Amino acid sequence: MLARLSRASHVLLFGTDPAYTPLHIAAALGLTGRIDLVEPDEHHAALAERVFVDHGFGDKLKVIGGRVADAVPYLNGPYDLVVAGRAVRFDDTLRAAVHRLLRVGGALLLELDGEPDAAHAARFVAELADDERWMLGLFGRLAAAVKLR
Repeated sequence: MLARLSRASHVLLFGTDPAYTPLHIAAALGLTGRIDLVEPDEHHAALAERVFVDHGFGDKLKVIGGRVADAVPYLNGPYDLVVAGRAVRFDDTLRAAVHRLLRVGGALLLELDGEPDAAHAARFVAELADDERWMLGLFGRLAAAVKLR
């Protein structure tokens, strides 16, 4: 829903399931929309590619192999929407990379449910809430932050 409401056309996903979430986002994108999926597991990457081709979205997906912490800091944006799964640990480098990659007015969506280190997730959400560059909203098991500057 956020992808459609924000009219996102360039989306970055990491730490999420490799097929279900990206497929639903792809369905919300316009004709020129694309998704970059960071996936460290080659079997999950192949599954995502197969599912996208089977549903007619093969041209919308680019799979980037490697760990999130190793791959994301080297990507180029801007992205309209960044979706991070619940197991992602946002260290200083990853936080800075996401801020750099996301366009002003773009959204960061965080899955909070099931975080193996709940204290880490709570700290990151608190940091976003205190950071004047972001506007944060909490929606049950999700946190959404819009980059203001």
